[in-house]
Amino acid sequence: MKKYDLGAISISAVIGLIAFLTSNNIFICLGVLLVFALYYFLLARKKLKIYFTKKYKVHCCYNFINSYLISLSVKGSMDEAFVSATRNPKDSFESVLSGISDMNPKEKLDYLKSYFEFGMYKMFLDLIELHEEQGGNILKMSESLINETRRIEEAMIESESNSIKKITEFIILWSLAFVVLLFMRFALANFYMNMLSSTIFIILLVVFYLIVLLSTHLFINKVVVLPISDEKLNYE
Repeated sequence: MKKYDLGAISISAVIGLIAFLTSNNIFICLGVLLVFALYYFLLARKKLKIYFTKKYKVHCCYNFINSYLISLSVKGSMDEAFVSATRNPKDSFESVLSGISDMNPKEKLDYLKSYFEFGMYKMFLDLIELHEEQGGNILKMSESLINETRRIEEAMIESESNSIKKITEFIILWSLAFVVLLFMRFALANFYMNMLSSTIFIILLVVFYLIVLLSTHLFINKVVVLPISDEKLNYE
């Protein structure tokens, strides 16, 4: 989350600078900067962390299940299938795998329930147990599961694409609002400075930045929703 923290601080600083330029008041500048920074670290940061962690785990679970099933069908070994499915792990998944290296293949799969807390992974475990008991062609047995994981992955990709479009639109719209405000401040300097002498205008200016904050809050709440709802997840 460090790069997102840096980005949030930078955005808060830019908005704080714009607040100073448009209000000519250092206290409003510092107030806007502080409020936006506090909002990120007290509320938005947790939401974004949950979003990115869940998104990563869904993609990781999809790749793991599909790689495992294909490898198991070819090699017929749970141990080799696990090795194949966990090749080149990243981030938190790598840390989890390093702690279960001494377990047997079945124990490893069971342990990952605490990491992949999704319905599709439980379906996967049930399928593996059924295959162990009855044998058979694992790919034929897993057709429904593979179709379900593919549907989830496609929905995730579409959701991420839509989120990028929404973020772009959001940034453009508010950037235009700030540009208009700055244009008034510098192109119509005398008129604007006369308005700054009005208490009502100062209040309206403060309300404007509060609307920006509220809009950002509502936008984040909308964007962080993913097309998968499952059991309680471990986001650490």
